[in-house]
Amino acid sequence: MLMLLAGAVGSALAAEAPADPYPPVKFDLPAHEAFVKDLNLDPARHQGPQTVEEQKKALTQIFNEKTEQNSLSKHYEKGHTCTTCHDQQRIGRPDWMTSVTAPEMKQKCGDCHDVQKKVFSKTDTHKKIDCVACHMPNMPSPEEFQGPDGVKEFYNAVRRSHLYKINVDPSAQTYVRNLDAKEGERLWTYALDKKGHAYVDIVWSCGRATPGDYTLSGDAQGCHSPATSTLDEGLRYADQSAIYAEILKWQTPVKEGFEKIGAGLERLKQLLEVTALKPADQTEVRLMLDKAEEIYDQVKEDGSWGAHAPRYLKDRVLTGVGYIEKAQAIIDKGGYQSASEKKNR
Repeated sequence: MLMLLAGAVGSALAAEAPADPYPPVKFDLPAHEAFVKDLNLDPARHQGPQTVEEQKKALTQIFNEKTEQNSLSKHYEKGHTCTTCHDQQRIGRPDWMTSVTAPEMKQKCGDCHDVQKKVFSKTDTHKKIDCVACHMPNMPSPEEFQGPDGVKEFYNAVRRSHLYKINVDPSAQTYVRNLDAKEGERLWTYALDKKGHAYVDIVWSCGRATPGDYTLSGDAQGCHSPATSTLDEGLRYADQSAIYAEILKWQTPVKEGFEKIGAGLERLKQLLEVTALKPADQTEVRLMLDKAEEIYDQVKEDGSWGAHAPRYLKDRVLTGVGYIEKAQAIIDKGGYQSASEKKNR
């Protein structure tokens, strides 16, 4: 009886044993065996630091890397630090393939970027991913980067970048050669835009071949890289110019509609001052302009020009243009308003 009881207790304890905090690395890329082989994966990579010194070394490297990246961002200029988003009092799950755990989030992107959050909720293109998948992709540190044709950095790209801004310029590169590097200094560094901010280029944002990026594996079918993606062939882009061409398909109609709304608002507000309209017509025109301006402000504040929700934002600007055209039609039926009439309004 005691033996049976002991066996039952042992089974219960085994069932309640905590899960391995550093589970073995698994890749679900059966169609890309050659690529995975090229990564030369270390089977022990999933193991956490075993000594205090190893932990300190790993933490120091990651802290310095993320602090540098954040310091080159607009977030930093606005006073954001690690603890703005992370709760340093709590330790969460291990980041994929990293040797230390990441502090739990106490604030997420949408808590500050409310307009972008609402726009992205309307997307039908990238429903299965979130903000960080594109704006904070897994990228190597400059010390580990070996150039655009390297392979090793894909394996080393296991930690989320903290650069945030995506630069869609087809010639922009996140990493640039450090031509002034002295002996012992890194050969690559972060490129800066005209405002002095580092950025994520569209290859790393949209077409990276980093199987360590868990947000793009499984249901999300990988990113748009021809090396690792399981998306349809037409959605795998070989280079930066191909990605940019797809982005233009989203952004061009939104930008064109946005410009029409802006020009219409400026023109019609001026015409309202010199056009004689019945009170009901004037009220309707102002309502149309208010609705058009609301769309104009939303698109401007979102700032993605279609990338966050292509069809939704295109429909929004078309609606805004419709409001402008309707207001214009009402004004066209009105007559000229004299200075005395304007004064007596």
